[in-house]
Amino acid sequence: MSGHDQHWHDAAHEHQADSRSPVDPAPTVYACKTSLAFDPPRQIHELQARLESLLVGLTQSLRLADCTLIGHIKGLLTAGEEGALFFSVTAFDRSPKFKGAIKGSIAEANLTLNAVVYGVEYAEVVDIVDQSLRVMESGSR
Repeated sequence: MSGHDQHWHDAAHEHQADSRSPVDPAPTVYACKTSLAFDPPRQIHELQARLESLLVGLTQSLRLADCTLIGHIKGLLTAGEEGALFFSVTAFDRSPKFKGAIKGSIAEANLTLNAVVYGVEYAEVVDIVDQSLRVMESGSR
């Protein structure tokens, strides 16, 4: 795996706190795109299980870091002509949702991840995502 190829952060807009809202009014927005290589090639059921573990690990780590709210954690795993798999999670205690399909086994894929969370600083989100991706990567080669 080549690591994180790109990171984006959009702090150009502000959110006003509602007096009823217990969350930090400014979200932390994070996105990355990375390439994955699998040797031997992996079947989609194994990749989906790894993605589910990645998302569960992310939400648990964010909760431990005092994240107050997950706006969303979404992503896309693309495998060229073999297809694509979209995934998302919007709460600490919810299972990730998956849409799409990847046919056959794949040796390479691109992973795009986007997160909007509250109560956690950007640098901490980067560290949490990096650590979670390393855990996923450990079984990809």
